[in-house]
Amino acid sequence: IQSSAIGVRASGTAGVLYDKVKKAPPCVTGRKKRHMKKKGSVVEFNDQRDKELLQAFKSQLHLLGTVPLQEVFTRAAMMPASRFWVSERRAMIVISSMLKGNRIESMNTKKREMYHEICRRVKRILEEEPGITLTEATFRVVNSPAPEFYLTPKSARAMIYRLRA
Repeated sequence: IQSSAIGVRASGTAGVLYDKVKKAPPCVTGRKKRHMKKKGSVVEFNDQRDKELLQAFKSQLHLLGTVPLQEVFTRAAMMPASRFWVSERRAMIVISSMLKGNRIESMNTKKREMYHEICRRVKRILEEEPGITLTEATFRVVNSPAPEFYLTPKSARAMIYRLRA
């Protein structure tokens, strides 16, 4: 869609509307930094993550008689995951920003922990393999096993209840 005053720039699956008077959309020029994804955005691997979380929950159900249900949700959320549940593109944006010295303190604690772990692993790969690109290192890390789901017990509970309904 072209207009003299308005343009559309594709950003993943959603277009970003911006004023053509500006030379580029704010997220590109850095005038207005956006470090958080939009609330309600859909992640392409939700089904896989949900299936894995439900499996982790079921593996902890045997504890139900000895610990409260809330503890079962907590333990399920803390189980190792097959990958980091963030898109490669989003991880690349955040890790690149972190490596430039930008802080991610506005994120929730679990998400911040996840990005710090990803960043730590990316830095190690970059040190060990000098010829590798940041993109490739980030891709490798995101698709490697994660130590946990990086969900709060409350989020895990909500997802599991939604899946079991």
